Amino acid sequence: MRTAAMTMMGVLSATAAILPGCARLPTTPVVTLNSETPRTTEALQAVLTTPAYDPLGEAVTYDVTWSVDGTLTEYTDLTIPAEATSKGQTWTLTVTPKAGDREGVATTASVTVVNSPPTLQGVSLTSDTP
Repeated sequence: MRTAAMTMMGVLSATAAILPGCARLPTTPVVTLNSETPRTTEALQAVLTTPAYDPLGEAVTYDVTWSVDGTLTEYTDLTIPAEATSKGQTWTLTVTPKAGDREGVATTASVTVVNSPPTLQGVSLTSDTP
């Protein structure tokens, strides 16, 4: 980091930090997904394990997008309902930090949905003998 000072008649009147361009962007957050092998009966849940930080002190917000098999979806929350997933789909989450009009480096996480085991709905016993 460099500093710049402005003086008038030998008296220091202002000092400002000069940060390189990338140092003025929000940091990249760390995001994890609730399962490495989610089943079709489980919602996909993203967790912001390390939030982004803005070196200029502004509040950080996040743009969240999900794609499935490379196609952007309409989902913009950290959760995808189980009903939206199918066996074999690869879901990719992209989280981009923003502070004011500055956009930081996005982070991504991906998982492939696996099949859920069948569930027994009920048991019925019949007998041919009285």
